Amino acid sequence: MKNLFFVAACLSAVCLVNAAEKKELTQEEKAAMRAAAEKRIMEKSGGRLMLPGKGKVAIINCGGAYDTDRFLSIIDQVDDNLHINVETVDLKDRKFALVDAKKIMEECGGNVAVFIVDDPALPLSLHAPETGWALMNVAALRADKAEEGLVKIRARKMFARVLSLALGSPFSPNPASPMQTVTGLASLDKMPVDRLNVFDFNNMIDGLGKFGVTQRRQTTYKRACVEGWAPAPTNTFQKAIWDAYHEVPSKGIEIKYDPKKGE
Repeated sequence: MKNLFFVAACLSAVCLVNAAEKKELTQEEKAAMRAAAEKRIMEKSGGRLMLPGKGKVAIINCGGAYDTDRFLSIIDQVDDNLHINVETVDLKDRKFALVDAKKIMEECGGNVAVFIVDDPALPLSLHAPETGWALMNVAALRADKAEEGLVKIRARKMFARVLSLALGSPFSPNPASPMQTVTGLASLDKMPVDRLNVFDFNNMIDGLGKFGVTQRRQTTYKRACVEGWAPAPTNTFQKAIWDAYHEVPSKGIEIKYDPKKGE
């Protein structure tokens, strides 16, 4: 037993010495390591390229219904997780009408849209899954004459909900998701979540593609050549890769006809 304690003490001492000797890298050293890694990728695969995403999600604020800057953290969360194009459009002089929803969405260049409106005649939210838009009504958030602080909290929750609806994730059984059953302002106030989570984003990816929205994707120049969308080379490493994938064979493929196989 004494020997075991002695071995344990020795191991602990070694760990403490190693921890003390481990030096924290400086910013210059970290930058040098990153540069070396990028150099290896350039030499091996021609460097990195970004394939732009197609389509756009438009956040359309009709008639200045609400300050959309309060939703920036949720919009950034979507961009960070889905890598799609999201744009906020303020139409301060445009009154929303249901019959014009698709027209407004197309004018703003959105494949998918979230409308923010202030109309006492409309419900808390609306969703048109066939045409790819959802609506959040600020007037309904103030229907019980709540204090503005509570309205702000409700607005964040509802924005997350209608954004999830528009992007193709209408419900989640996960308690960490805002996509729970909501029957009115009382149940909305009880819901503690005002941000989307990974389960919501996983549900959105397939649905977005149906409306022509695709994700941005980082890859290598070599992979872009394989996929057929690489731009013209700009250095010797890329030129060598380009030539390897675009070289015309010096001898054509010879195909011999076998009558027995043709029967």
